[in-house]
Order: sequence, then structure tokens, then C-alpha cells
Amino acid sequence: MNLSTKKIDPLNVTFQPSKVKIREIERWLIKEEQDTGEGFYCNWKIITSAFKNESIATISENDRAVGFVCWHESGLKATIDIAEIKPAMRGRGLGKILINQLLGCLKLRNIVVVDLQCAPPSSEPVWRQLGFETFPERTRSYNSSGSNVELYKSLVPSLATSTSGPKHKSEIIELWDGEPYQAIKNDPSWKWEIIFKPGTRGLVKPIIYPGCSDWRIRWSKNHKTYIDDKVKYFINENIYQYGFIIITTLPKPKL
Repeated sequence: MNLSTKKIDPLNVTFQPSKVKIREIERWLIKEEQDTGEGFYCNWKIITSAFKNESIATISENDRAVGFVCWHESGLKATIDIAEIKPAMRGRGLGKILINQLLGCLKLRNIVVVDLQCAPPSSEPVWRQLGFETFPERTRSYNSSGSNVELYKSLVPSLATSTSGPKHKSEIIELWDGEPYQAIKNDPSWKWEIIFKPGTRGLVKPIIYPGCSDWRIRWSKNHKTYIDDKVKYFINENIYQYGFIIITTLPKPKL
């Protein structure tokens, strides 16, 4: 990631850590595993791969690495893979400093949503303090890949769902938590009334919502349907991005 180092005296957060910093992390991860049987040394290949791909950030105190975070990006979404602070340095808010800087940098890269799995489970309160929230109940079975709690956070304000009828003949996006054949007789589970930026087809606020590529989605205006199909077949834009439905623009409808 081509981003400048940011300093918080006497702490230093960098998105371009040196090999020296990675070796320092390796040493305390090995010691943690030897002393407690815990930690992320078992995922060392992921950490070294993140270093190679420039998707690791470190936080140092007095020029010694005391924490790190690894992530990967997929389209407009990023996933935090591993985040840890050296055991002896915990409880001082270093993790919050590191993650907040990461979220700020991802936002600059036009990432709109970040997700993660809480491991260990004891980390969940920290993530919630950072603004992460649980996946909606009806989406968990589609997105969860294990027993860990899965959380996400939107990095930009997203369009809220609508509970009333459309106003001013607005374009509407409706979403069902099931495939079209399952949802044909049901009311939509979620609905958004689209507001465009003046003179464009870009949404003032994007739709960002956890979901499944096989769910039913409908795009309509004034009772005229433009598309009614599975999410994965919705227009040419790939709006399904690894567990999330993300709509930032809409083309002119074909009349």
C-alpha cells in the first residue's frame, strides 16, 4: 500500500514495515505460542504473504514492533485477516490506534465496507467499540464460514432501508432473503428508495448490505419493473462482492 507513515509520538504506525519489524513480530509470536499455546504464529504464512503483498501494517513503540494487522481487499470490500498486539502491551488502546488508521487508509482507497471474524472470541468487545456490528440475523447463514462471530463496518454513510411507499416516483431497489422461486409470493425483506446525485446516475449514498448472490432483487419505478432476478445477474455491474450487495451507481433503465 503506497501510503505514508503516520506518527503518534512515541508510537509509530506504518503501512510499509521493514523486514526488521516483521522479524520482531515473529520473535514475540513464537514466545507467545511457547508460553501460552495461543497467538497467531500458527498463521505465519498468512503474515509473510501479507508482507509480500504490502497488506500489513505495524505499530511500534520506541522503534520496536508491538502490534500488527493483516488484511486483503476484494473490489470495494476489505477483510481483516489477523490483528494482534504483543501480550505485554495490551490494555493501552494500541489496537484501536492501529485499526482506526487502517480503516482511514482503506477509505482513501475507496473501500466502503470491512468485515472480519472474531478470533479469539474475547476480541469481540474491542471490535464493537471500533464501530463493527453483527451481520443481520437473516444473512448469517450465508456469510459465516465457521463458529466465530462475524462483524462488519461500513466506512461511508450508506442508504437506509425504507419502510414506507416510494415518494416522488422514485426508483426502488427491493431485496428478498431467498431465491426468486422461494420469494415469489413474499413481500421484500428490504427496500431502498434511490436518491441520485444531481445530473448523474451515482447514488448520493450507496446501498451496502450483507447478502447472497442467489437472492432475489428487483429494480423498479412507479410500478414498472426494470429487472427482477438473482443478485448475481443484476445489470452488468458486479454488485455482489464477497458477501455484500454494494450498489454505487445505476445505469439508465432500458424502457
